[in-house]
Amino acid sequence: MGSEKLPMVDVDRLQIGMYVVLDLGWRKHPFAFNSFTIKTEEQLTQLRALGPRQLRYCPERSIQPPLPVAELRAEQVGEGAGLAPEIRIEPTRDTSPARRSSDRPPSTPLERQQAELARVEAEFTHAARSHQRIIRQINDNPVAAAQATAQLAQSMLEWIGELDEVSIRMLDPRIGDQLSGHEVGVTALAILLARHSGFSHPAMKELVMASLLHDMGKAKIPAFLHEDNGRLTEFERVTYRRHVELGVELAERMDLPWSVMRGIAEHHEHVDGSGFPAGLRGEQMTTAGRVLAVVNRYQNLIAPLHAELGLTPYQALRQMYAQERAHFDPVMLPRFIRIMGVYPPGSLVELSDYRMAIVVGSRPGMSLTPKVQIVEHPDDYEPSLAIDIEPERGLSIRRSVDPSQLNARWAQRARRLARTALFLQPLQLRLQEPPAELA
Repeated sequence: MGSEKLPMVDVDRLQIGMYVVLDLGWRKHPFAFNSFTIKTEEQLTQLRALGPRQLRYCPERSIQPPLPVAELRAEQVGEGAGLAPEIRIEPTRDTSPARRSSDRPPSTPLERQQAELARVEAEFTHAARSHQRIIRQINDNPVAAAQATAQLAQSMLEWIGELDEVSIRMLDPRIGDQLSGHEVGVTALAILLARHSGFSHPAMKELVMASLLHDMGKAKIPAFLHEDNGRLTEFERVTYRRHVELGVELAERMDLPWSVMRGIAEHHEHVDGSGFPAGLRGEQMTTAGRVLAVVNRYQNLIAPLHAELGLTPYQALRQMYAQERAHFDPVMLPRFIRIMGVYPPGSLVELSDYRMAIVVGSRPGMSLTPKVQIVEHPDDYEPSLAIDIEPERGLSIRRSVDPSQLNARWAQRARRLARTALFLQPLQLRLQEPPAELA
């Protein structure tokens, strides 16, 4: 039987055990498939929020019938029993399309998803702009810059909260191109690793300050020496490495706490003594320095200044573990890899049904089941609903895609994705509180 011949049912009559068939494109719903058996209350809630008041269902494949109409009416009467009719007077308001689009709350799953993403991107942009102001202020007013850094660190920690569960969210590709994107990205990853390493709130705040300022010494050297891409002369390499020493000197002028200065000084150190500037080993490094060494290296691998040298998230983690493992703390590196997952956000993957998808979000501890956004062709940038990978329901990831195995257009998309900024998203996201300067 074709789906168009299946009976329709009111969404209020759906219940667990019914087999539904969606007449919607995959961009307009959050499910892995267009037809499936309802198994959870969450799926019921999502189906009722899609928009259509009726959906098709297959009686032969359902193990439960629709809820009886009489039962629904009884429930509705019971919910309203004893209540006087509510009289509502709508206030006069501007009903122009522009006003409605900006003021009304998001009503569809895609609108809610995009509103959440916009909120996360606003926080990232706020942090990046604040960081730029701090860097410009350091020379003329180092003490004020230190105070502003402490305020920004506190703001970023308040954004995620102390108890909220946090996911990693990929942002719009254009967001990460702005100045200070590297420092804010490193800071977000440092927060995530520190949260899973038992940092106290004061230690976390000082780590965030060090993360935000770890590269401020680069303002004192030429821009073309802001990265060691393997092509520098010995003199250029020595000059590049001086950015750490120059950063510590600025930190002293700012009168930053000792632990913040140590974090800045150690972000290129290695536990095997092969790092710079001091060649520290193991226990000679602070815990903050070990965290920064890991997350800064990852960020440099996926988003170097020379884009053609960038690795995919999967390639970066593989290189750090397989080739560079001796450089990093033996606890911090495996912990970071577990947090990022097998398929970190920004990865292009192939699904079990051979569709291509972008990993747009993941939660620590759920490395095999990230959120993905399906893409049909390499130039497909239209927003679509992210779906959860659910192996038990028949959808899984076959592999992370290597750009070298793709045609030129897909390879270019994969490399762009790898450079896309990441930020932290509390799972209980409060949409109504944008940063003051962006409200």
